[in-house]
Amino acid sequence: PNEAVSRVFPIRSGMACCSLRELIEIDGVAIDPAKNRWWTCSINGSRKRVAPHLTKLKAGDLVEWTFIEDSQ
Repeated sequence: PNEAVSRVFPIRSGMACCSLRELIEIDGVAIDPAKNRWWTCSINGSRKRVAPHLTKLKAGDLVEWTFIEDSQ
């Protein structure tokens, strides 16, 4: 999913939590762990959280990125 979104928008990867390959910015909109703002990824409409940098896509997969701010 990271490589797929990078074909459409400029991205920046780095370590937000656990890996240097995590997506930390899409098209100038960056995550902010201190404010609990994150990019989340779903594949084929699944509500299950995925690790985009570890997920392999198959032909026909639908990838959706959503920017969320969790107020917790």
